[in-house]
Amino acid sequence: MNKEYINEFGIKIFAIAGFTRVLRKLKLSRVVKSYQRFKYNYIIQWLDKRYGKEVDKAIAEYTDRCKIQEDSPIWIFWWQGEKTMPPVVKSCYKSVLKNAEKHPVILITENNIKEYVDIPQYIYEKIKEKKITFTHFSDILRENLLYKHGGIWMDATIYMTAPFSKEMYNYEYYSIKGAYEEWEWTGFFQAAGKGNVFAKAVSHLFNCYWKEHDCLITYLLIDCFLAVARRHSSVIDEMVNDLPQKDSSIFVLNDQHLDESYTEDLFTQIRKGSCMHKLSYKYHHEIIKDGKMTVWGKLLREGE
Repeated sequence: MNKEYINEFGIKIFAIAGFTRVLRKLKLSRVVKSYQRFKYNYIIQWLDKRYGKEVDKAIAEYTDRCKIQEDSPIWIFWWQGEKTMPPVVKSCYKSVLKNAEKHPVILITENNIKEYVDIPQYIYEKIKEKKITFTHFSDILRENLLYKHGGIWMDATIYMTAPFSKEMYNYEYYSIKGAYEEWEWTGFFQAAGKGNVFAKAVSHLFNCYWKEHDCLITYLLIDCFLAVARRHSSVIDEMVNDLPQKDSSIFVLNDQHLDESYTEDLFTQIRKGSCMHKLSYKYHHEIIKDGKMTVWGKLLREGE
């Protein structure tokens, strides 16, 4: 993989991208944050130099200006279908169904994906060859869905405790600004009106990139492409600038409470911070602690 990466991107990008791991091994966490900014800025510039003109082509004579609708579809992706979901993912899925209100919830799987999007065959081939993971295929998928149909993309690991805030329907593009220090959006939650220029530009960038490459230049390629697209459009820049400033409350349940004993009072407090909570199924948590069911245990039970 290292040899292939160097062949595609050069030794300088290889060194810049890989140095983060060195800093983490040295436990220089403060340095990592500032270095990450440098690294992503460099990669964004590299991508912009090679694909910036493609953004200009994609957004030329753009006129569509459509807001997110109260009945826009919610898009969730799980390649193998609902029956194969881990319990916490199934719990998240059920929570979205419960709080969707007028939004139809569409689960994209291997069996129905081609009913909704036209993704180039070479991308499917690279999935088969394991050059593109399902995680990174979902990045491609979400931008194509948002451009073609509009709606709300939610990663399968978002747990909802209440319906969406009505403020979202005032925007053509919506994401959670303030959840991350590095980015003014969250790739795992994005919403857009049908034909949105931001989604159009980024979906085109993915097609161009994977036509030429067999490996990722960086794990957060979607964020880098969102940044490249923003550089080339005052309309996109305005969409991002106009997003309401939020905070990182969407991570509080995952980061602070999963191993605590479950109580209704605790969940009431958690709901006050955000109606959505980003989780993960990849890490171990206690189900029972001191003889009481934990928050994690409650979530797993909901997913049974």
